[in-house]
Amino acid sequence: MGYNVKKNVFDVNGKCTDATGNGVLPQVTVSIPVKDSADIQVTGMWSGGKRIPKIMERVKLNFNNLGAGVVVAYYYENGYVGVQVLLDSPPAWRNEQCERTYGIKNPPAIAFGAEIERIEE
Repeated sequence: MGYNVKKNVFDVNGKCTDATGNGVLPQVTVSIPVKDSADIQVTGMWSGGKRIPKIMERVKLNFNNLGAGVVVAYYYENGYVGVQVLLDSPPAWRNEQCERTYGIKNPPAIAFGAEIERIEE
């Protein structure tokens, strides 16, 4: 079974574009919660099309058979903005792995735009 995942490529000027090379990835600004502090604002590239999902919006992660869930927070790493998704029914292997590693069964999964699909309700 293959996945239809959009890949990002860098053009000759170092700008990250979508896989077709037709456009530069949009910049988005989101609030990231910080423990015992005020939220911080970060701006980064969003690889998932024109609009980043809103908090509490339903999405499907299209890798590792992780399935559907709800966006609970945003994530930032190396210039990219991602989402944290609380999965509806995570696979048993993920629950076991997360419990061994983090001490909890279903922490939010982190995904970037090209790794998710929106669920229309």
